[in-house]
Amino acid sequence: MREGLILSGPVEKLTPAATVARLWRWRDFIWTLTAREIKMRYVGSIGGAAWNIIQPLALIAVFTVIFSFLLKMSPFNGGRGYLIYLVAGLLPWNAFQDALQRSSNVYIEHSNLVRKLPFPLESLVAQTVASATLNLLISIGLLCLLLPVLGVEYSSTLLLLPFAVLFQVFITVGPALIVASLTPFWRDVSPITGLFLFLGFWITPIVYTPDLIPSRFMWVFKLNPFYHIVRLYRACCVGFGYPTTAELAGTACAGAVFLVLGWWIFSKLHRKIPENL
Repeated sequence: MREGLILSGPVEKLTPAATVARLWRWRDFIWTLTAREIKMRYVGSIGGAAWNIIQPLALIAVFTVIFSFLLKMSPFNGGRGYLIYLVAGLLPWNAFQDALQRSSNVYIEHSNLVRKLPFPLESLVAQTVASATLNLLISIGLLCLLLPVLGVEYSSTLLLLPFAVLFQVFITVGPALIVASLTPFWRDVSPITGLFLFLGFWITPIVYTPDLIPSRFMWVFKLNPFYHIVRLYRACCVGFGYPTTAELAGTACAGAVFLVLGWWIFSKLHRKIPENL
């Protein structure tokens, strides 16, 4: 074990600065777990990384037939097709959903590791978010290759996609830490997380366009941080329709609140997590 690593323990006072420092010191451990998971997903798979976009494309094909052809969904702003509208929203949502669902069970799945080895437990949450983000980056890379097929010309606005990814990571870490910290004590957290994600999918304009939302209810949808994240991804792909500065600032504030709340819950419960697995 590397010297100087700070472990979880009863004598340690956990602070936000200490949490960040521990994650940095254990970055090799986090990366090893992330790389191992990525290899497990793709080694021996004929499709390899292409499955990151093949599976969403299968869903996209179904939604396109239902919403674009059967329900005559209007095209994306400026005449862009419904397909790029759907792809640009579905890929980041899938990554967000993957990070939260896996975080809700991460300590249970690694219970033997958690009970036997002293290491910063927050590193497992960091690993699930890192894995989901890496898969998102792979998906975005494949999407960029397919943009001409989807009828979108390459433009400099694609360079803003890394900013959108970082923004998404920022609003994901807090909720991921919350569900990971609570599940060892209340096993209902995992299915409840799945239920909220199901509802979240339908209150985020991913498969339908915002013009279908009654104007008197629009303010409710705008309270959803992921509403603006999805708009940001779509705008990066097509070059227009960006969220306003105020909307992005509000989303950042929501992410900060969840991050502080997630850290606070974790700091209160982290010493008791191993004994509840």
